[in-house]
Amino acid sequence: MHSEMNRRRNIETIKEGKPKGHYMGIGMAIGMGIGIPIGLLIGIYMDNISAGIAMGPGIGAGIGVGLGAYLEKKRNPNPIEEANKGAKNKALLLTIAGLVILLVLGVVYTLLKHH
Repeated sequence: MHSEMNRRRNIETIKEGKPKGHYMGIGMAIGMGIGIPIGLLIGIYMDNISAGIAMGPGIGAGIGVGLGAYLEKKRNPNPIEEANKGAKNKALLLTIAGLVILLVLGVVYTLLKHH
């Protein structure tokens, strides 16, 4: 009985779909949870824990992207397109502009400090 209900729910989920990239975030969270301890173990083995702490998120991101892409392909074959793409693009543009301003201010500060 439960397996039939689960099967129906899975079919309904696949028909409805989730927003594009939904499972990518899940994969990244799982990947980080796996990659950070791996990085710590590498750091302990190398006798340089700070290098391991720095490598862990990179390893986790690689695992997470792979896992997220797999889950996205398997569990979300018909993704729902987002309606508010304009607002998302605007937020991305503002974020990039803010980062560029911070970078320029950092360079100017560094140059003025040394003269």
